[in-house]
Amino acid sequence: MSSFRQVAESVAESLFYPNIPELGEKAPERKKGPKPFIPHHLGVKLDDPLDEISEDDLKKLSIEECYQILEYFQAQKGSIASIVESIRGQISLARNMVHAIEGMKKGNKALDEKLHHVMKCEKAFLNDLQKAGLHIQYHSDLEPEEIDEKPALILTTHQGGGGENYIHQALTGIPGRLVVKGSLMEIPYIKDGLQERGAIPVSRDALKDPKKRTQEIKRIAEQVVEEMGRGGNVYIFIEGTRSRDGAIAATNGRQKWAKEILAEIEEQASKVNFQKLLLVVNTMTAMPDAPEEKLFKTRFRAQGTTLSACLMRANHFTDLESENPYDQTTLFGTARGALKDMLIDAILLYQEHLKQ
Repeated sequence: MSSFRQVAESVAESLFYPNIPELGEKAPERKKGPKPFIPHHLGVKLDDPLDEISEDDLKKLSIEECYQILEYFQAQKGSIASIVESIRGQISLARNMVHAIEGMKKGNKALDEKLHHVMKCEKAFLNDLQKAGLHIQYHSDLEPEEIDEKPALILTTHQGGGGENYIHQALTGIPGRLVVKGSLMEIPYIKDGLQERGAIPVSRDALKDPKKRTQEIKRIAEQVVEEMGRGGNVYIFIEGTRSRDGAIAATNGRQKWAKEILAEIEEQASKVNFQKLLLVVNTMTAMPDAPEEKLFKTRFRAQGTTLSACLMRANHFTDLESENPYDQTTLFGTARGALKDMLIDAILLYQEHLKQ
């Protein structure tokens, strides 16, 4: 069983760090990827084996550090069999996406019928991943009858790219439109699928232009509120873009997007009775946005990986952040707390598997 130091060295080497500093030394300037995993604040030594870390010690780690431990554990599970099963999972993703798009195109389906068709295809994809060895853990604070009582705006964390963005409806059982970056609408065939399911595009160029930003925010909010007004549900990535190290809303830009879009939606939806939900997802990849040359090791694997998600009410819709990043009276604090709990559960599961 490897120690903290060996984990740090392994992760650092894979992310092009020149070396790992001793305790108290300044870490070298990084070229890419997250900071080396050096748990100075833990009540354990760097040479303590990972299977001796208690749940209490894990709670002292940051989300980024938890992801690095998962990355290491996943590397230990590598085998020809796991690679084959992972590739099968990716083939399933492609097959079910094609099935979803072609199914929406056939006939004169209403939007709701198209969304339910896509949800069925997502569930088939999840079933294939489970057969490939993926552990799926899902928890909802809502009863089934509560989900259907009125339209919902589902605020979703964005911990990775690829297949993990094709499972939200399957996990929650809530069909809904997506708010997506506009550049996806320029990709042949993918564009067809997004248009068929009524995706709401976001122009990042407009958001970057101070003269156009306010109008773009209003346009997006108007389409979201219009959909909920007709009784439909909408998923929106509340961070606006993928997290590169697992941290939630770690930049001012992401927090600004969330603050502006939610405030505008709430203002425009003053006469719409809708649910405010938060979906926190720990994706199938340990390091959510690995360098492109590392994708085969991280994106293309499923066996032994844990995919976990939690659906809860977004009680703090406009109270986004405080000095305490895990403040449960804020939206992002609630999301971080839920994600960290899921990561700790995944680490403890790996520990048990490695002991067997």
